[in-house]
Amino acid sequence: MSLNRKPLDTVNAQVEAYNNRDLELFLSFYAENIKITMEDQESPQVTNLEQLANQFDSLFRNSPELHAEIISERVEGESIIHQEQITGRAGFEGKSITVNAEYKLENGLIKSVYFYNLKVNKN
Repeated sequence: MSLNRKPLDTVNAQVEAYNNRDLELFLSFYAENIKITMEDQESPQVTNLEQLANQFDSLFRNSPELHAEIISERVEGESIIHQEQITGRAGFEGKSITVNAEYKLENGLIKSVYFYNLKVNKN
């Protein structure tokens, strides 16, 4: 991946790869030491690229209708804050998930993601 890409372009390209369930492309937007943390969890759920690959390989295989829609986005320097609506996720059939995601980038790659205000909605 080009490290000259703007942070917003990187994050939105990552969402596109997520929607296409293209694991190799999706992972190319993340730093080796990626940290993913959920609100109300003391320690990160993911602490490296291998863990991220394992989680999303399973998610992509089990969720053929998986789709993220960006509802809103804000740029704050090297941070991008999205509100996203996720549909088609395995285990949430007939429901959508709305979540805020704060992506922090360094050297053109996503180094951390913090998910908060997660809500499960009935469709």
